[in-house]
Amino acid sequence: MSEPTREQLLEQLEDSQRRVSAVLAPMEPVQDWQREPVEWSFRYIAAHLATVEEGCHLPRVERIAAGDNPRLIRYNYTAANFNLINLADSLNAWSAARRELIDFVSRLSEQELRFTGAHEDVGDITLLDALQEILDQDRGNFRHVCQLIADYYEEAL
Repeated sequence: MSEPTREQLLEQLEDSQRRVSAVLAPMEPVQDWQREPVEWSFRYIAAHLATVEEGCHLPRVERIAAGDNPRLIRYNYTAANFNLINLADSLNAWSAARRELIDFVSRLSEQELRFTGAHEDVGDITLLDALQEILDQDRGNFRHVCQLIADYYEEAL
């Protein structure tokens, strides 16, 4: 099986962002529901998605494309207080940041796509590898959110 192309990855990233948003958006009326007090609410998940896209994914892709061969440490942004950020606003911010990432990568040269960064968990990665990592995270987020929604409705019965 061949590696996905830039165009395929960008299309999949756009689609995965829409899919996660489509399942999260209807949960806005119950955005503060949590399965357990220590788990994140739908509001927190949406805000986290926007924050990671803006503060991690986009800057990493930009640094790799610049040829800096950046050292990419594990991103762990859990100290934020998202209590005042509406779920819909977070989904809009995530969509805008994802659009910015897609537009940026669309304009890169083939040489810039071959630049690498040193990810502390997976080693050297190209820009396309970084996009695949983002896509994998989206897929995990989708599964997690779907499970939480199922749990919400099961509890509501």
